[in-house]
Amino acid sequence: MSDLLYGRFPTPAAVAENVEQSSEHNMPPRLVQELDDYEQLASDPVTPLLGGGVGPRHVVDEVPQDVMESIMQELIAEGHLEPENNQPTEVHTQPPTAYPTEPVQQAPTFSVEAAAPQDDAHILFAQIPAYDYTFHDALPINFTAVEIIVFLPKWFHNRWIARRLCNNKMTNPIHHEILKTHCFFDERWDGGGVSRGGIANAYLDAMRGHDWRNLSKDEQKDLWNRKNHRTPAEWDNRDISINGFVPDRIRERSRHQQPPSVPFRELLKAVKKVPEGDDTADLTRAVQWAVVNEYVDEHGRKAEYLFPDHLSWILNNIGRTQVTNQQLDGAIVRRYDSVVRAKADAARIEAHRAAEASTVPSPSPAPPRLLGLRHGVLPSQYPLIPDSPDEQHRPLPPQYPQIPEVPDTQHTSQSPQPAFAQAMQPSIVQQAPVTFSNFQAPGQVDMWYSSPLPAFPELPPMPLSLIRNEPVPALNDVSDLATVIRFSQRPEQLHNDWCWDINHLDAIEQILKQEQAEFEQRFNLHPIPLEFRGWQHPIDTSVEVERHPPLTWDEMREYTPQQLLRECREADDLEDGGEFARAARFAGQPDQVDTDWYVGNIPLIMDLEWVGKVMGHEYVHR
Repeated sequence: MSDLLYGRFPTPAAVAENVEQSSEHNMPPRLVQELDDYEQLASDPVTPLLGGGVGPRHVVDEVPQDVMESIMQELIAEGHLEPENNQPTEVHTQPPTAYPTEPVQQAPTFSVEAAAPQDDAHILFAQIPAYDYTFHDALPINFTAVEIIVFLPKWFHNRWIARRLCNNKMTNPIHHEILKTHCFFDERWDGGGVSRGGIANAYLDAMRGHDWRNLSKDEQKDLWNRKNHRTPAEWDNRDISINGFVPDRIRERSRHQQPPSVPFRELLKAVKKVPEGDDTADLTRAVQWAVVNEYVDEHGRKAEYLFPDHLSWILNNIGRTQVTNQQLDGAIVRRYDSVVRAKADAARIEAHRAAEASTVPSPSPAPPRLLGLRHGVLPSQYPLIPDSPDEQHRPLPPQYPQIPEVPDTQHTSQSPQPAFAQAMQPSIVQQAPVTFSNFQAPGQVDMWYSSPLPAFPELPPMPLSLIRNEPVPALNDVSDLATVIRFSQRPEQLHNDWCWDINHLDAIEQILKQEQAEFEQRFNLHPIPLEFRGWQHPIDTSVEVERHPPLTWDEMREYTPQQLLRECREADDLEDGGEFARAARFAGQPDQVDTDWYVGNIPLIMDLEWVGKVMGHEYVHR
């Protein structure tokens, strides 16, 4: 019976003098249950071995030494006793209902790799829970915009969060940049859920309501979009607390229950970089503390702290964030906007370097402007439209050259001399002083194009002077001379001493021709069977393509001509089918990152779209 008793209940030794110093709450549930069974059996009067009321502490001496040592080793291995003095290890207790007044020590630094599950590096956005929780705390709980997007990436699907972010100037590109910087999500596998378009659609659903697509087109015109969004005058942009947040599904569906709480570790499932510095507030600090601490639950088991059940308790222990101006949504938007712009500039510069030709000296691969096909004018005759006559001669930032058209004489009965060749005759550097006779005079009509804009009115400079030192051409100057000056004033050409020398002018001409050819090849624009270009095969009259009149400046009055199109908010409104919005979306496409499309270039982009329709291609994404 003794052997049977010891074989069935091997844990009486757990209540030896060394274990007496540890409470049952510090023991694993299995050992506690076995101890209870032993006490019940030991106090049974019919048990031959033990008398009635004899407890396990009185029979410790009867436990074999090897069994006792085995149990002690098990307790040490499981972390309930320390190896040297057999003292119980320190474990956090269940969070009390009354908040402690004294803060505890801050959590040590931890790594995301150690805290997050290792198999979640490619987790899909669709697998992330909605985390439909509400927060009822007497004190503010502050989450930054970065914390919401990174730890709770589906929260902005709720109107309460979407309205906060939009009122604080959050845009789709900035939201996308924050998500891409901190999370593992991959647009290739997520079906667009984390792409700019997916983010834009989610904002539309949140602000309009999920059934807005069932409305007629006329009814949808008055719905919310980025273009008509206005921040209320009473809006407090310094408030980043989430105490009043109620998820849409809980607010709209009375039967929708709040989901069970999850370990704080779950918030790290798709995180590759934890927010740092001014991007953080209460949530990051709580996550960092919770993932490196545990407590013992009511069953005596170690347990992880839960979100959001233990959030308030943790914040009251570690202290709450004192929000500064740099943690506000507006400051975060400005910081990440500069990141978005810097990346676009870096990508454009890298593309320029990769496409640099070997011709001398250092040709620039910047693509020229599009062909001015719809109106039958030279491609260089689409200037950036000025706001007012006072801005006609205002210096402009560096822009891509406006390339004159070189007609293809192989398919035409006429053989007009290209305008560029007329402008760059060797005689301009063989005469002293240089005359204007070899350039197109002001108002001169090209042999086969009619130009509605005046040519550059000034005489060319003296030979061998630096071209880049010439004044920046006027905004509406589309002459060949202005094209050459703009080329030499490109940022990437400032280290090249382009002079008014025939060899330099020939080199510039070759560079611009090469750029034109590469650009046409890139967009499959050559050859273009348009009758007004002089091709023998006129345009197919069976193709019916609607041609709209060009936008007037009144339709673009919110922006200056020099405003980058990809930064206009019309690009974020996927429901806007107007020319401005279509051009803005075109300018934001990945394959256009190396081209600075301006508001003044909208007619050019519309021409490209029209050509694409004629040829059966869609060049501008709707």
